[in-house]
This record gives sequence, C-alpha cells and structure tokens, in this order.
Amino acid sequence: GEYSIPRSAIRLRDGKVVEIRGIRKNQCLEDEMIDVTFQKANTFFLDDHMKQKMEDVKRLSSLFGQKEFSLSDLRFLYEVDRKINYLGYQIDERYQTFMEQRDQKEDLARIFSCKKEEIGMTERELDKPYLVCYYGDIKCYTEELEKSIPPYVVGDINMRLLKTSKGLDRLKEVSGDVMLDSLEDFDHLQNLNVIHGMDCNHILERIEAIRESKENDVEKKV
Repeated sequence: GEYSIPRSAIRLRDGKVVEIRGIRKNQCLEDEMIDVTFQKANTFFLDDHMKQKMEDVKRLSSLFGQKEFSLSDLRFLYEVDRKINYLGYQIDERYQTFMEQRDQKEDLARIFSCKKEEIGMTERELDKPYLVCYYGDIKCYTEELEKSIPPYVVGDINMRLLKTSKGLDRLKEVSGDVMLDSLEDFDHLQNLNVIHGMDCNHILERIEAIRESKENDVEKKV
C-alpha cells in the first residue's frame, strides 16, 4: 500500500511537548509545515519555553520573506534583548545567509538611533571614542582595559582577568553574558543598568548595593 514520509515530529513526555523536529537541515521545520505542526502541538501541554521557541520560529520564518522591518523586528533579528530560540539543533541555516546580506551597520544605527560610523564591529573600531554600539563579543585578557567600551554591547563581555573598572564608564547595556571574575572596584560601572544574558558575577546586584550605600551616606550627612 501507499505510505507517506513524516515531515515533522512532536515528542512528548508525560503529555508535555519536549521536542518538535522537521526534516530540513539541523532538523528544522519546513515553512509549510509550521502551522499544521504547531496546531497539533497546541493540543498538548506546552510550557512557556516551548511556546517561546514556537513563536520565534514562526516569526523568523515570516521575516525571511519581508523587505521592510520595524524596530522591533530588527531588535529581534540582532538578538538585542535576548537570543532567538529555535527548535532544531541549530538556528535555521537561512538566518546566517540572511544576516550577511543585510547592511548591519545601518540596521544597528537605526536600532540605537545613531550614525553608521558610531557602530563598531571589529576590535580595531573599539579605539573610536565616540562609538555608541559594538556588535560582537568583547574579550580582554589583561588586568586593565586599554580601550573605552561603548554604551551598548550586542554580544558577550568576557574579561575574566580585569581588576579595575576603568574604561567601563560609558557602558549601559549588554545583550549577552558578562564575565568579570576578578573585578576589584566598581567605581566606573555606575551607568550599567541592563544585562540581558547571564550576569555571571552578580555585577548588577553589587552596583545596586554600592548605589544604596552611597544614598544612605548622603542621608546620614543631611
């Protein structure tokens, strides 16, 4: 008799969806299978993480076919507020190609309301004192910083050996993880307010504690 090859699979554990797979590269879903697969998945229990994955996959697939993008779309594509979730082993292979075809500096200048030349994407560009955003990970393997870090970093900050916060005065927001294992002072980190990834050394809590103790000192003096 006739048989058909399954094009998507939903794996359950105790009635809860734990995996959704397709037959494209890295077991991603084909676009035409997204709606029907998600419709079926919705008949089972979905936790928030799985719902987020499904929403992201659907949104990404629709963005690939668009020509115009809202600010919210661009923030999503550039993973400014959080990483994009995916259902396969890796993010949809089309994402890389799609992003490479974009004028990334122009997109980022739009996101951060600045000029194209105020966006940095290579380590050499960190020498520019007027940089507003750096797109990529910033790594430093010394105890002191020789460069000034811009207000917005769309990537990770990995400075495990850094001892002094000098050079971090302008830093406000980091999209990825922040690793500052050896930091001994927080004097120059007073503008840092948001870490969207992992705050590996509880830097924000420590900055907040310093702010509070300063406020208390001022109150006592008054």
